[in-house]
Amino acid sequence: MKLPGLTESTIRAGTSNGSYTRGAHYHNTGAVLSVKPNGKQQIEALVKGSDLAPYTVRIGYEQARVVYVECTCPYHAGSWCKHVVAVLLTCLHGTEQPDPDARLEALLDGLDREALVSLIKRLVAQDPTLMDRLEQVRSIDMAS
Repeated sequence: MKLPGLTESTIRAGTSNGSYTRGAHYHNTGAVLSVKPNGKQQIEALVKGSDLAPYTVRIGYEQARVVYVECTCPYHAGSWCKHVVAVLLTCLHGTEQPDPDARLEALLDGLDREALVSLIKRLVAQDPTLMDRLEQVRSIDMAS
C-alpha cells in the first residue's frame, strides 16, 4: 500500500538510535507480515519481532505526511521504532509479501521447542479441527 508523499528521507527523519537501519533489515528479511488499510487514512500492519506474537503497527497519514504512529513494542525513545520503519519501507517500496514459506519461517524463527508447542496448543484451542489435521499429516509423515 503506497502512502502519498512518503520518501526515505521522511522515514529517516522520524528515527534515531539506529532504528532506520534495523527497520530496513526487518523490511528486507520479510518481517512485515501484512499491511492493510484500517479505516480512512490509516494502515495497520503486523511485524515479526523478538516477541512470540507479531507487533501491531498503526500509522495515520493525511495529505502526503505521516501524522501519527503506534507500535505495540516496548520501544519508547520518542522516535519511530524499527517496526514502524519496516512498515513504512514496505509502503514506500510496495506491499509485495514474501512467499508463504518465508512468512512462516519468519514467524517461527528463533522459537525453541517449548515455544512451538505452546503456539500449537493455542492454535488448537482456537481451532480444534487443527488437531485432526495435525494427526493426518503426522500419520502420512510416519508412513513415508
